[in-house]
Amino acid sequence: MPTDDESKSDVDIYPMPMFAQFAVTDLDASTDWYRSVAGFREVAPLPGLSHLRYRRYADVMLVPAEADADERGRGPSLHINVEGETVSDVFERATENDATVVREPAETPWNTREVALADPDGYRIVFTEPVDTELDFETVIDRLDSK
Repeated sequence: MPTDDESKSDVDIYPMPMFAQFAVTDLDASTDWYRSVAGFREVAPLPGLSHLRYRRYADVMLVPAEADADERGRGPSLHINVEGETVSDVFERATENDATVVREPAETPWNTREVALADPDGYRIVFTEPVDTELDFETVIDRLDSK
């Protein structure tokens, strides 16, 4: 659980080096999903958009989809390295909230464990963690090459 100082820094406003923006059909429902299922916090209530943060530099902006355009679920997936929890924690929270699990927790050939969720509009949110922190990059690449 974050300390008060850590929680405060989680909602500080700063220039973001990168963030994702998703057009959603129901701003309130999607904001609730990101909070309750994915573990995000709302940074600041803003009219017409929702600025959410998983942790420092891991931000998502939700905006209403244009009524005449089918923008839902399009675009890149968002990959987030877990911090302060595990991929299993995310999976458990998702299943408790009847969220759409696209891919259950599994190890990848590149030394991570991942779980992929779909938000209410079909955007894929992939939570990842390292499997063996003792492995160096070259060893992981060598294992990939040998397969």
